[in-house]
Amino acid sequence: MNLINVDRVNNLDIRLLNDAFITFNEATQRLQEYYGNLEERVKELNLELKRKNRELEKSLQEKEEVKNYLKNILESLSTGVIAVNFEGKVTTFNKAARKITNLSLKGVKSKDFDTVFSPVFSEEFINFEFLKSLKEDFEMETIIGVKDKSPLQIRLSSSPVKSARGKVIGFMLLLHDISKVKKLEEQIQRTNRLAAMGEIAVTIAHEIRNPLGTIELFASLLRKDLADDEKGRRLADHISCGVKSLDQIVSNLLLFTKRQQLIFREMDVNKYLDDSLLFASHIMKQNNIEVVKEYGLETPVIHADVELLKQVFLNIVFNAVQSMSKGGTLTISTRMTSEWAGSGTWGSDAGNALIGPRNRQFVQISFADTGVGISEDDKGKLFSPFFTTKERGTGLGLAIVHNIVESHKGMVDVESVLDSGSVFTISLPLSSDCKAQEFPKTNDPVTSLVQLV
Repeated sequence: MNLINVDRVNNLDIRLLNDAFITFNEATQRLQEYYGNLEERVKELNLELKRKNRELEKSLQEKEEVKNYLKNILESLSTGVIAVNFEGKVTTFNKAARKITNLSLKGVKSKDFDTVFSPVFSEEFINFEFLKSLKEDFEMETIIGVKDKSPLQIRLSSSPVKSARGKVIGFMLLLHDISKVKKLEEQIQRTNRLAAMGEIAVTIAHEIRNPLGTIELFASLLRKDLADDEKGRRLADHISCGVKSLDQIVSNLLLFTKRQQLIFREMDVNKYLDDSLLFASHIMKQNNIEVVKEYGLETPVIHADVELLKQVFLNIVFNAVQSMSKGGTLTISTRMTSEWAGSGTWGSDAGNALIGPRNRQFVQISFADTGVGISEDDKGKLFSPFFTTKERGTGLGLAIVHNIVESHKGMVDVESVLDSGSVFTISLPLSSDCKAQEFPKTNDPVTSLVQLV
């Protein structure tokens, strides 16, 4: 009996163990299935992660490209841009702003706005406190002091920078260099004045010449009648000399207004400068003037009316000699350039020059003397007819210089410091698109010039 019970127990254990193995196998199989599903899911997640990473990298790259693109646009603007955060630190200072102010990016960015720009702006109220007080856009014209350069006239615009929620987070300043525009406006005004003066001068000159001829006739008759009266004859001679002097002024005035066709041909600037200096060499030696030539390596050949430009060269040379009454040095230099000499006055093609292609080529001719210089007040009137600082000058020489250069679609500019000297710079285009224009001309340009200087 006991053996039977034992067998039954053993058989029961075997069945239970067998069932346990079966259950274990089923559980193992299910675990393997779950593991396999988990592996597949992990693979799917890995692929999804890789895809998301690629999308993120692409997005970051696109954002970087947009950032660089916007930065390139900012750097390419001709308008100076200065951004200041709410703590008064400069965060943006583009290439145009650096060029206008002649300050470096390293010396400005992240620096205090007032510390950097207080010496620059001529208006003392333009500071960070002023920017913070602005409730709307602000614009004005002012002058800025440029390190190692002449002051510039600019249009300054300022406005607050706001976040998406409308909170002010900084300020933006825009700098527009309007020096060339102002010079162009001066040129237009000067041209209009010269045109009006020309019309008036022709009428006045002819009206004056008629009575002058009568006075000269009666003075001649008077000299004959007073042939035996030395004192009376001398008085008649004085009248005659005065009439001739007035007639010379009238002739110069007519020279200024008379219009003839210009004849353009190829001209080696350096060669004709040498010819002009040769003509003036005797005067140079008499006045103890040393001439220094600094001609560029390239040979500047332009299309121009040779005789008229020789008048220009001689006139400026003689003016330089007269400004160095105690001797000095006249430095004449030439160079090729594609830049506009921005502070000068352009000729009648000025509008096209300012908006035209920047790769236009010019010849710049500079005459630098060590003479008495020109005051700021006189500089503004220098090219006006009848303005002169000389005791016996007519005031027409530089006015004619201006017109000659203008007729060649060029520019004449003067920089001067009182008691230190002057620099006359003439810029003439290399292109041959100068059309024949009308301009005063005589058969003897050198003689006429000497009379006008």
